[in-house]
Amino acid sequence: GESKDAMAALFDRLFDDLADSLGNQDSDVIRLGHDDRTKALQLGGAAEDVRAVVRKSGLDGGLVGHGWICRCVLGRSGGRRGCRRQLRAQNILPGSEHAHLHATGDTVSADLETMFQERYQSRPSHLSRAPGRVNLIGEHVDYAGLPVFPMALQREVRIALRPREDGLVLAATTDPSYSPCHFEVGRRIEPYEDGDWGNYLKAAVQGMVVAYGLERGFDAVIDSTVPVAAGLSSSSALVIATALALAGSNDLEPDPIELAELMAAAEQYVGTRGGGMDQAISSGAREGHAARVEFEPLRITPVPVPEDWRFVVAHSLVQAHKSGGAREGYNRRRAETEEALARVVG
Repeated sequence: GESKDAMAALFDRLFDDLADSLGNQDSDVIRLGHDDRTKALQLGGAAEDVRAVVRKSGLDGGLVGHGWICRCVLGRSGGRRGCRRQLRAQNILPGSEHAHLHATGDTVSADLETMFQERYQSRPSHLSRAPGRVNLIGEHVDYAGLPVFPMALQREVRIALRPREDGLVLAATTDPSYSPCHFEVGRRIEPYEDGDWGNYLKAAVQGMVVAYGLERGFDAVIDSTVPVAAGLSSSSALVIATALALAGSNDLEPDPIELAELMAAAEQYVGTRGGGMDQAISSGAREGHAARVEFEPLRITPVPVPEDWRFVVAHSLVQAHKSGGAREGYNRRRAETEEALARVVG
């Protein structure tokens, strides 16, 4: 009680300092806190300004761990509240649309299409997209079968692709820090080394082949506006988008609920024993809504978000790679949660 009130006061003080220091400039922004721990922020091109404010506030000593949290800001005009509205995360608004695959048309950005053409000497025929998510209620309980309340973001993974006639998957990203990868479609795909980003592609492809017997692969260039290893489910968005890419390459239109359940199981290929929340909201979200997600069986109930609400999300500036260094801790958290639930319910 008292500790949470004190933490909330710290959040408010820091946010007010940011409002005073950064004024009304356009920004990608921030409010902080997660699991009763202070979190750091990231503010678009003004990240150094943010760090300076954090240091000045005296809160930087507690900026540890990883994860994001959202807090609702009711935007109003004028004064500090008007500044808060200017400071809202412009790409993190209530309830993005669910994942889908469609013909490219004018939906592929010029840069993404150019990179695809340079790499494969042809234009992409389809765009697969899947949003990241922020969770409003229910941390680390989805894998115990308990309900959660997430919301999809407008930050998303996008895959420009063209189906192949053979069973190869060739993939590159717009981020040069990730090496291109290639592998064959199959029911048993050998993983790359731990932490390799290509394992998420393999997880999706193997899961889809086991479920549907798909045979054709695709060429792909992947772009993402979801920060990596930041607790906004970039990995599950990549898995869902890859699954849709493979489905479209084989003329399959999977049901969103069925796809979410399949990919929740398939993603454990990377070694992380996650739950099903991330895949469910990425696959089944509705624009302008959060969602109550229940399990066993999977059910997604859209909940409208008032139009004048804005959700501001904070980044700790610490990455946690769940398929790499953070995997052991994440899996231990799941085991502890399952043990605690068993003791409570008997």
